[in-house]
Amino acid sequence: MKIPARHRPVDIALAGYENLIREVQGRPSSAFPPEKKLAMRWSVSQSAVNRAALRLIAAGRLRRTGYKLTPVATEAGAVTLAGARLAVLTHRTARFSGLAEEAARRGVQVEEIFCLGRDAFHHNLRLAAQQRLDGVIFRLLSVGGWEWDNEAAEFDRLNIPYVVCEEAPPGHNLVTEDLHSATASLVMHLASLGHTNIVYLGSVRQAHRSIAVRQAYEEVCLRLGLQDSARQGCEMSSHTREMVRLTLRKIRAEYPAATAVVLFDADPLEIFLAAAKLEHINIPRDLSLVTVGDSATARNCQPAVTCAGFDSRTLGHVALDLVCQNMLEVHRTGRLLPRQRLRLEATLRQRSSVAARAPVTAIGADHGRGLERPASRNWPPAREQRLREAEESWQQPHRLAAVTRPGTLVPLDLSAWANRAITRQNS
Repeated sequence: MKIPARHRPVDIALAGYENLIREVQGRPSSAFPPEKKLAMRWSVSQSAVNRAALRLIAAGRLRRTGYKLTPVATEAGAVTLAGARLAVLTHRTARFSGLAEEAARRGVQVEEIFCLGRDAFHHNLRLAAQQRLDGVIFRLLSVGGWEWDNEAAEFDRLNIPYVVCEEAPPGHNLVTEDLHSATASLVMHLASLGHTNIVYLGSVRQAHRSIAVRQAYEEVCLRLGLQDSARQGCEMSSHTREMVRLTLRKIRAEYPAATAVVLFDADPLEIFLAAAKLEHINIPRDLSLVTVGDSATARNCQPAVTCAGFDSRTLGHVALDLVCQNMLEVHRTGRLLPRQRLRLEATLRQRSSVAARAPVTAIGADHGRGLERPASRNWPPAREQRLREAEESWQQPHRLAAVTRPGTLVPLDLSAWANRAITRQNS
């Protein structure tokens, strides 16, 4: 069988398993060949075969007994997800690519609903409960924090499993981005390039996410010894260009020595860049910029913005696995599974919005200018001349003495304790 080139290895393995399931229909307890043999048969890696099997197990299509896989559909009275209805509510900019196709392989019918504004979200969540759907996945990008307790309580009352793909308080099935790992990777990246004076920029508009990123930012800064940076932060009350301009002016006024900004999300990135241009702030020459989360703007703007990004496709598939497990449990026992909270780690994507900075000395940035360490001295070959130049160098003040307040440094004569023989070329 010729496999189209556009298929991924996991898709090939899923299609192969579906063919095997159809072949063994009517033959109960028919075990499949080992994954190693299936990988050779389908010309994919064994890892791809294993991931495909895990998805079908989560969907209730396969069952693992020891090392053997058997199709659940061949067992009498088996519970499957065939015909189940799933609603996926997202903002249009936060769509999960490939989710409907993946659900169709499990026999689940997906209705994707794109909403603009909180009223539309509330309405569609209530509508999903009224229609008694089998499951719900929603990623609402809440404004002002979590506000969906009433809808979640109604889903629990009706035994409708739901998975939240955004920051939410405990007590909900959660599949979302690991904001802590994302923030940590960005701050450590800046610190490795010499940025020791960093400012965090959050938002009141997306308070729940902003607070979570701020807490991670402070923790990482303190762990790296950047106490001043941990205290430095501003929040935007809205994402308008004028508000971002005012926030940038505040950052420049209150933290004039800041060399980098950590932006809580990529959503206001385009407005931030426009405001920086109006304020004549060059990125990255004047101010380096990194953001939690990736977007088309971050990839395509000039300069492209360094970010800690997440794979939206993987996020949607993990959420689908979790809601399918819950739907199967409801079909079998009439009860929901215990809550689970899963987080995806971020990937650091380095681009051109960060410029390296020279490490700052302990005496401060101003005093550190012009104090670069001189190259190693070339001593003359004659021993007598080396001794004479060494005695002259002992009388020369240290280069820091010229920029230090009088009385700070005390002269010391250590010649009496010098015990190294001047017998080599570089002695």
